[in-house]
Amino acid sequence: MRTFTKILMTFGLFAFLMSSCGSSEICSCVEAQLSMAKEMKTAKDDTDKAKAIRDKYKDQREKCRDLAKDKSDEERKKMEEEAKNCAASKELEKFREEGKKEREIEREKAKKEREDARKEREEKNKESEESSKE
Repeated sequence: MRTFTKILMTFGLFAFLMSSCGSSEICSCVEAQLSMAKEMKTAKDDTDKAKAIRDKYKDQREKCRDLAKDKSDEERKKMEEEAKNCAASKELEKFREEGKKEREIEREKAKKEREDARKEREEKNKESEESSKE
């Protein structure tokens, strides 16, 4: 009886993994999106590296776009729901949220640097005006 239970549990686990780990084309697309996003993050401002990454995933991106081609709105909604249920979907969403936070921090940092530079210029201008008056 124990062996039979182990076989059933193993089969159930296998079925669960196959259904949640991207066995569908849609989940493969989500996984590719996540992989590409992670690689693009490492590229940062290196345009050559970013182009190489886009080229690497070009066929996959086209294949994924074609999945939704000629589909009705209802079919596309079902595809979106299936994509949300993919294991990589949650990680992709988390990755995107982290990216948004990082970009916001960078924007705030750049804004502060611009403000500091403006203040410094104003102070220099004020000093030069005062010294020219003397």
